[in-house]
Amino acid sequence: GQTRQLERWLDFKSYQIFEDVTTYTALQFYTKGSNDAVKVALSPKGPPPERPWADPDCALPYEKLAFGDRWLLLTGRERALIDKLYGSCTRLDDPANTENIFVGIQTSADHIYHLKRLGPGRYLCTPKGERAPPPYEVELEDALMKPLVSGADARRYFEPKPETYLLFPYRSNDKRVELISRTVLEEDYPKIWSYYRSYEAELRARENGKMDDDDTWWAYNYPKNLDKQEIEKLIVPRLVTTVFCSVDHAGSIYLDNVDVGGVSPAAGMDAYFLAGVLNGPVAGYVFRRISKPFRGEYRSANKQFIAPLPIPYATAEEKADVAARAKRLQMLHSKRRDVLDNIARRLSTALVKRRPETFLFPDLVPAKARLADAPKTLDEEEQRRWAKARYEEALQARYAAIEERLRAGSVLDATFAQGELKFLANGVPTIDRIFLKQADGAFIAAQWKVTASTFTISDEKAGEKLCNELRKLRDTDNPALREQVIALQSELSETEALIAAEEQGINAVLYRLYALNKAEIALVERDRAI
Repeated sequence: GQTRQLERWLDFKSYQIFEDVTTYTALQFYTKGSNDAVKVALSPKGPPPERPWADPDCALPYEKLAFGDRWLLLTGRERALIDKLYGSCTRLDDPANTENIFVGIQTSADHIYHLKRLGPGRYLCTPKGERAPPPYEVELEDALMKPLVSGADARRYFEPKPETYLLFPYRSNDKRVELISRTVLEEDYPKIWSYYRSYEAELRARENGKMDDDDTWWAYNYPKNLDKQEIEKLIVPRLVTTVFCSVDHAGSIYLDNVDVGGVSPAAGMDAYFLAGVLNGPVAGYVFRRISKPFRGEYRSANKQFIAPLPIPYATAEEKADVAARAKRLQMLHSKRRDVLDNIARRLSTALVKRRPETFLFPDLVPAKARLADAPKTLDEEEQRRWAKARYEEALQARYAAIEERLRAGSVLDATFAQGELKFLANGVPTIDRIFLKQADGAFIAAQWKVTASTFTISDEKAGEKLCNELRKLRDTDNPALREQVIALQSELSETEALIAAEEQGINAVLYRLYALNKAEIALVERDRAI
């Protein structure tokens, strides 16, 4: 940047230019002399247009390249909005907002320290390695077992409910966290000590023998942030499509390694106010522009990229309003998760019956019905192949249309109203015009909602994979099961309506706090819909 010879920049973001290798490509063009600005163009979805720098707003003055300790190659209205926010807001890591942004606990032997809780004093251990024995049940004292949230468990506005527990051989002493001695473990926690002894050789061998110490071999190899677990904090997963968090108000949740981070509020700062801001559309908009994209549009929400997020100034009353709304949203989103879990639990007892493709696409003409249109010059076998090929073409076209709507981070949902069953991506119907009786439609909608909450969008054939999942429908002759699922579906719809109203309300408040005008709000909303 000192010689100012960089003249043009073409960034492909996470678009994969080369086959069979993951790359993050940008083309840079230099001149012999210095320049006043860099012309910036983005091509995140493939080959650029013939004149990628035709937009008059693509020039970024060299004086505006810097963004903290790095460059921010963003121009036009997007850069104007970012500059406005940073001219009127504080950063998340401002001492008035937060006390600390930290990572979770590292053990270097997660398969030993991380166990699935089966019940009081009962845990499932899963050994690691090609010749490892199968998972087995072990008795351990609950006092040293802590609920552990990983990146996969951390969800937006979800009250943490982890199944995995961390064996934590430490205790607080005068605000310090110290390793529990061998003597205390033997006397007070004999089951845990016996468990440790079964892995003694492996634990001592960690870090090339660094942990081979008679007084500490059961300790974590990297005992950092142990004192930051049992505090009120925001839980922020690291690998995301947009930044989001939940609140551990009770300070009862422990965080796993670098997969999930914690944010401790400053004294006097309401954690739910910060959660409302970070879960809001403006923070997400900024995060997606200052963070680095990975393949599939994923990004890393580590300290480097969340610390600069803009926190708007707000009065005590405004902070209390946002905090109350965020608290209600965490309650409602957690309730939605629990209802979905209850539906899935009941459906797991019913048999799967796969429906045909024409169930999802009622206007899809079956292969047999296409035979009448087959060329008469073909024999019977060729006509059947022709009809089948036309059917496959039409089916694949529908899969492709659905795939266009599916991206990492897309919000999937299902509805049944006025006798019509629909499946939606980001609020837009991708499958519709399925008309059913009330009981059947409500029963299937409940199943599709479970699919919507659990389906992972992949880079390849996502549309076809989703449709295959939606065709796997449960059926049962148990009237009680159907009634319970339909009742839960009704409760789920009511909860989602309350969530939608609360989300709309808190977003309006946040837009006002950020002092965004209509054009800026439209810019943020358009980004959310992509």
